Amino acid sequence: MLKKKLILVFLVIFVITTGLYALEKKMITSCYTGPLPVPKKAKVITALEAYHMLVSQPNTYLIDVRTRPEYQLIGHACYYKNDKMYQAYNFPVKFWKPEVGKKSKYQKVLNKEFVKEISKRFKKTDTLIIYCRSGDRSVIASDLLTDAGFQNVYNIKYGFEGKPMGYGMPKKLKKYFKKYSPNFYVTKSRLNGWRYYGLCQSYKMDPQFMYPPDVE
Repeated sequence: MLKKKLILVFLVIFVITTGLYALEKKMITSCYTGPLPVPKKAKVITALEAYHMLVSQPNTYLIDVRTRPEYQLIGHACYYKNDKMYQAYNFPVKFWKPEVGKKSKYQKVLNKEFVKEISKRFKKTDTLIIYCRSGDRSVIASDLLTDAGFQNVYNIKYGFEGKPMGYGMPKKLKKYFKKYSPNFYVTKSRLNGWRYYGLCQSYKMDPQFMYPPDVE
């Protein structure tokens, strides 16, 4: 009798474990294949591919198009080349506005000097790797640059922090996680972002890499 109970317990554990694994696999797969904004001409690459390009190819630069507060307070990407650390250049594609919008959120406005400031620092033939928080604003920035004639523009998929775990999730799973694990559902740094891979990041504010008008 005891033997049958033990077998039954092990069967229940096996079924639950298998079910959770299948659920996790389905969730992760669906998240990774969720819809993403796509740049018109710029090539889309992963954070790992970007890092390899930065350390192995000449005239290749990393551009952070997030706002100044994000760049400073959240941290920004960096990489090592010939034993020297290089940081991402901050060229915000949008600025925060002090006004609160209809959704009770502070609004952003497009940086009209974005392309002009980029053009002062980089050549049209330089390789520019663009990223933002999660891969949306970088598409806007990439399109502005390719439209302006920059020939080698790359957009980092999922950006610096990555998309929330619920991004692209099927409706049934989304409903479940919203109800039973809301923190898990909205957490960033989960989906293939720069941080997800544990790549170099820094909080150091070096005038060489800060938004040029701020240090002129």
